[in-house]
Amino acid sequence: MRLAHLTVAAALLPALAGGLHAQQRGEYAGWVDTTFAFAADGDVTLSQLGGDVIVRTWDRNEIRIVAYAELVQLETRFSSREVYVGLELPDRARQGKARTGDTQFEVTVPATARVSAKSISGDVTVEGIRGRVTAGSVSGDITVVGGRDEISVASVSGDVQVANATGRVSATSVNGDLVLADVEGDVTANTVSGDLMLQRVRARLITAKTVNGDIEFEGPIADDGRYELNTHSGDVLLHLPDGVNGVLSVSTFSGELDSEVPIVIGPGSRYGRGNTTMETKLGSGRGAWIAVKTFGGDVLIRRAR
Repeated sequence: MRLAHLTVAAALLPALAGGLHAQQRGEYAGWVDTTFAFAADGDVTLSQLGGDVIVRTWDRNEIRIVAYAELVQLETRFSSREVYVGLELPDRARQGKARTGDTQFEVTVPATARVSAKSISGDVTVEGIRGRVTAGSVSGDITVVGGRDEISVASVSGDVQVANATGRVSATSVNGDLVLADVEGDVTANTVSGDLMLQRVRARLITAKTVNGDIEFEGPIADDGRYELNTHSGDVLLHLPDGVNGVLSVSTFSGELDSEVPIVIGPGSRYGRGNTTMETKLGSGRGAWIAVKTFGGDVLIRRAR
């Protein structure tokens, strides 16, 4: 099972350069380097095409914007409560034929600001936000460390990593892996061809689905929680804590069930090599509902360490 070999570092962010390129301003069609007063709960919207978007935080009611584009002008709207930074693109560019050259947005905001950051083919990195976060990319990777209330991240062919978030988390990808670590709040995680790893996730409601990937879940089980782990052709690894009360439902058509936790086979259950469908009580049998389903993979249940 591939997920067993994945690890999440304490800091998910890549080592980012301390500053931007040292080219002269005159070499770029668009260039902004400014700092001004900004509301602690202000809204920041960043929209890129082919470049990276990097958002950091500080304990100041100010915003610092360093943005550049080699071949196109920047589109900017600034106020003390709202900031927008994008690219001024001709019509053909809006149809996917853009040539922007070297471009990047790097912004430092108050930690409690609300951020929406998107790029078509660049990576998006958001670090340290204690407000709402929306991050998206088509072919780039997304890394979010922090976020509160609502955290929404989506990539088509890139990987998604979310860590140290508190709030409702929605993470999606089509061809990428999803890694959520040290998250507190309800989680919806979906991918088609990627793996899902949920490490130290504390939630009452979890829905994790993939078609061609593996799923791993590690975290406490709430007595009133509902946890759905569903894959078509991958394995599911569930780390089950001691003292859980509720019902565990397991289904696999052509895989096997391998459990370190004692399983009591109830009436009407099928258990064996392939085509296993069963429900078992955990503890008192009253409380959480845990549903683990795979069509072509194995179900592995391990005691949480």
